[in-house]
Amino acid sequence: MAFSQREVAANVAARKVRTTELAKQDADAKAKRDARKAELRSELTKLSIWHENRSHLPTQHLRSRAPEIALQESDYELLKELNEEFLRELNPMTPAQVETAEVAQAQANAQSAVTQFRHEEPLYFPSPRNYQLMQEYFDQHMPEGDISFEGYLAVFREAFSKLYGRLEQRPQGSKPEPVIDRITGAEISPYEVEQMSADEYAARVLGKTTEYSRHRMGFGDCFKR
Repeated sequence: MAFSQREVAANVAARKVRTTELAKQDADAKAKRDARKAELRSELTKLSIWHENRSHLPTQHLRSRAPEIALQESDYELLKELNEEFLRELNPMTPAQVETAEVAQAQANAQSAVTQFRHEEPLYFPSPRNYQLMQEYFDQHMPEGDISFEGYLAVFREAFSKLYGRLEQRPQGSKPEPVIDRITGAEISPYEVEQMSADEYAARVLGKTTEYSRHRMGFGDCFKR
């Protein structure tokens, strides 16, 4: 069923509002995450200094206790990242190794972002024309040097919002991929998804309160699936 110009305009306006709200939520969550990661790094540095100083003292002078770190459930992923960073600092990679690692990370992030985007947007129809339009927008608007999952996803969302009126619609009779409500477990209709606010969308479709290239390879192969 084709949309009228009025319906397309209303959908585009609603998507712009939702995309802006989601981007703000993601930015706020990333700032909090980065602050917590810096706090953990500082606490781990203090603990490391304590152990280093303690190693030089005779047993009778070992009276102080090790600094304690109060961990949260969400800290374990940050600790894993910090451990990888510490290892890289101890064993610096060559420029060639760094580039290889960045290419692999860019591909993995692009794949994850496309998967997330396709999950969020059941109305997106993966036709050759739509792929070309999305690819062109992506090439023009992806910040240079940004290979983050958040960066890819933000551009995908923005592209779909800006290009919505030009994208081909899913052929009549074909069904979009089902969207499962993360709260109730029930299937949500595309129409219901369209009417959701950013907060409701984040909770029911994304299953969260929204926390949260140099290399273009990976984007195309993922997006055409």
